[in-house]
Amino acid sequence: MLTWTMFFVASLLVSEPSLGTHVSFKQDVIDKDGTTASVVEEVHLDGRAVLKRLNSGSESKSFFAKIELPTLEGGKTYRANITVVNPYSEPIPFSIVSMSGIGGKFTGDFQEIPALGEVKCVIQFDVSASLHRAAAQSVLFHSAEDPSKVALTLRYTYEVNNVFAFLQRRVEMEIPENEKNVNLRVPFHFVEPITMEQLELSWSENLNGVNFRIEGDGENSELPYVMVEAVPSLIPRSGVVGELTLRNVDTGVKSQVEIRIFHHEPLTLRPESLRLTRGRQANSYSAVAMLRIPALQVKGDERAEEPEAEKIVSVPQVELAIGGEEANVALRPLGNSGIYRVTVHFRKQFDESPPERLGLRWKITFNGVERVINSHAFLPSSIENSTDQKSESGEGTTREGE
Repeated sequence: MLTWTMFFVASLLVSEPSLGTHVSFKQDVIDKDGTTASVVEEVHLDGRAVLKRLNSGSESKSFFAKIELPTLEGGKTYRANITVVNPYSEPIPFSIVSMSGIGGKFTGDFQEIPALGEVKCVIQFDVSASLHRAAAQSVLFHSAEDPSKVALTLRYTYEVNNVFAFLQRRVEMEIPENEKNVNLRVPFHFVEPITMEQLELSWSENLNGVNFRIEGDGENSELPYVMVEAVPSLIPRSGVVGELTLRNVDTGVKSQVEIRIFHHEPLTLRPESLRLTRGRQANSYSAVAMLRIPALQVKGDERAEEPEAEKIVSVPQVELAIGGEEANVALRPLGNSGIYRVTVHFRKQFDESPPERLGLRWKITFNGVERVINSHAFLPSSIENSTDQKSESGEGTTREGE
């Protein structure tokens, strides 16, 4: 005889109580998905599965059993003692056992299910405290002759109550230009016996400039949401990332969602700092950057077919000063992608050896919106000798007019 103890990583599975249940012990747990429970119970269950052939053919060597479980409670660990009954006059040998779905722990002291006999096994699994209204999992017994084939499938299904969670792990809130107030709904769900009155909302300190409140959906009472209200003038241009937390005040179970709030950027310039290379002529330098304007991104000849839209979208104007002196800038569109290749030419004769870097100032005007970006231009000598990796990544870049 072989003793099977198989561990499967993830949340976990199911069981069928036919002789009642009892609580074995309690322990602290934290779910992988960010939903936490301060205390969780382990419950022992008993179940019985009678096998059937996968099809009506008497020669079929594939069997299955389906068990529909009663409603289980979220946030508990279940240990199911399962009796598997073989009503056929042939044994069912197998080689290995695996699980499909969300995982669990299987233990058994047998390598075949005898003809007209039965075996006992144990399946231990967790029912997550996060939102799963229903779940299913299969225990797969692989054929002894060909382990790539499954000889027996035990499938368990169950519904879950006493759970709640946000419907997403992360949400983003983009603030359009010239908006005074911006709102966002972050939906969550709960299953009875939990009520909305049991749920307490909190948020990380760096979101204190944003307003949050729980509201119900008038059309769908089962889908409430957290209303997020942001005042654009209070959100830094660099944006903010924080966390919302729903907590069941009675059990301590929590569900969290990450929220990112950021301003809409009508254009992006990469890189903002420039590494100048020597030109063919004396005292000349050049560099290349890429300017992306999403509003100009179109498909085919869409803009040509919509002349009215052409009046609204203007061609970007780019001005550049290096060390306080004007540089020559040429733009070349790359198809209809909304991306421009920005070629910079700069002439400067230095009385002494060139400095390591010069101040740089971009001024980009597009569709009535002006962006000023202050950064640095690195000259060839500093490029060859500098090991300042932070400056190389554009440290010290600032923006104006945003």
